[in-house]
Amino acid sequence: MQLRKAFGLVVSTERKALELTQTELAERGGLHFTAVSMLERGSRPANFDTLVLISSALGVPLSDLFRRAEELQKSHPDS
Repeated sequence: MQLRKAFGLVVSTERKALELTQTELAERGGLHFTAVSMLERGSRPANFDTLVLISSALGVPLSDLFRRAEELQKSHPDS
């Protein structure tokens, strides 16, 4: 699994745990909902500012999101 896709899955999991839609998360972060959608699907690289806004909107440190994404990537290397 690519790190980009793993990161998107982690973000999606966190968002759903907070019972937020992609639109609601985007509004919390001051982003367009398509930015959240593309990030969650891993379809487009996100810039650093977007990652910071997403982590802040989720209330999770960016380092934690990356750590979890790296763990997921390691546990599913061929996905």
